[in-house]
Amino acid sequence: MFAVAGLVEPGPGSATGRQRSETSHAGGILETTDLGYGFAVRVRLILHSTTMLVHSVYFWLKPELTAAQRADFRCGVESLAAIKAVERLYVGTPAATERRPAVDRSYSVALTAILRDVAAQNAYQVDPIHLAFVNTFKTFWTKVQIYDAE
Repeated sequence: MFAVAGLVEPGPGSATGRQRSETSHAGGILETTDLGYGFAVRVRLILHSTTMLVHSVYFWLKPELTAAQRADFRCGVESLAAIKAVERLYVGTPAATERRPAVDRSYSVALTAILRDVAAQNAYQVDPIHLAFVNTFKTFWTKVQIYDAE
């Protein structure tokens, strides 16, 4: 498991060629490539020793719900953070980003839960807090779509 962070910045290099250096440290590997013309690209690979599962859930709420019902739903989603298997939880609505054909803003509420692994996701599914959430709010949505990634 790794994450990549990249940065293009003024560098010490010359305009004649690319130079590359790599440094290892506790936070991962730092690689710098001199692009010439005074710019370098720095990429940091952050290595993790554990696996992780990203559980993304998108809800399409019924249009006739009141503002109070929508607020209750959001509180219900946020209550899932109390599940022991959840390491981090993010809740939001469609962002006001640039409209592009590949971006779907048709959902009402998004949930992203970070879990340790598939076993933690299995525990999350049967946790009493999750079961209570589904039982309480299943009539609030017209559609739910789930994407799980390792």
